[in-house]
Amino acid sequence: MQISPVRFNNFKLNKTNNTSSFGSICADANGKTEPEYKAYTLTGPNDYRIIKKSSTRIFRDLPSELAMARMLNPEQKTQIKVLGCADGSEAWGYAIALKETMGENAEKNVSIQAIDKAPHMIDAAKTGCLVLSDIERKYAEGTASVFKEKSPVAGKGWNQYFIKTTRPEEFNKILAEYPCMKYLEHDPVVNKKIGSGLDWYEVNKQGLPNVTFECGDMLDYLEPDKEAENVVYVLANSAGYVFEKNPDDFFKIFNEIKAKSKGKNVYVAMGNIETLILDNYMVDINGLHVPIKMVINSLGFKNIPENELSKLGIYSTSGTSNKLYKLET
Repeated sequence: MQISPVRFNNFKLNKTNNTSSFGSICADANGKTEPEYKAYTLTGPNDYRIIKKSSTRIFRDLPSELAMARMLNPEQKTQIKVLGCADGSEAWGYAIALKETMGENAEKNVSIQAIDKAPHMIDAAKTGCLVLSDIERKYAEGTASVFKEKSPVAGKGWNQYFIKTTRPEEFNKILAEYPCMKYLEHDPVVNKKIGSGLDWYEVNKQGLPNVTFECGDMLDYLEPDKEAENVVYVLANSAGYVFEKNPDDFFKIFNEIKAKSKGKNVYVAMGNIETLILDNYMVDINGLHVPIKMVINSLGFKNIPENELSKLGIYSTSGTSNKLYKLET
């Protein structure tokens, strides 16, 4: 069944507002041949580069990460698949959220596999270091209104997991081969640079789940490990790249997840871009215009009900619920 986007549904573009962050800039750049920053401006509603308006900053989806961690059984084996991991921020964000929620069971029972198509981003992720700023600190502090409690990764929690450091030696080699990576240290989006708003931090991995980084196409990494009882596919601001390349592959992700994860508890955590696609695009199926979200629902992927989240101590759940899906069996 061919599925392709046919129109926006009441979706307005602002051509002058580009909100990409350094992570997406470096992931989008063609490494060796695009040493300078590209603004990826929008040219119209049929230009799917709108989906590149993403942000790769740690804890940007912390409410979703903590909510997902609370839904998982800490006594069961869980695999997290971060599809489109860029510099590793999201993978480490989930690792820390799981540790804060599950305690020692996170290291014992959870594994995280992070994948990205850009080799220079994977090489950077493997250093175990991140370039962070006050923006990430604010994200870390911003969960109080959702959980009605102090964010576990604010203040001392932040200092527990991030140790200020200097540029890792491995990054010098990456920078020499991929000039675009200089924008990790000089972010043109927020006009900050190392020593003036940005700093290198080493992630304190003690007690965290094992995180592995691999370079490849996310469509080749949808099959979970056999021993995993739960599998979480993180598509936060990553499936949009697939949608741009071939819209049919966006649905292929969900079809393959369903086919390859039989017998397991399956969750999908989406980001702002995926929510935008589901809410604003219609697809053409056999001549009928159907909302994308309806197609995803028909495959069995349903939003986690807000009342279930509230039972876990997660309040103001409308935004969080819209991003979290469970595959009904």
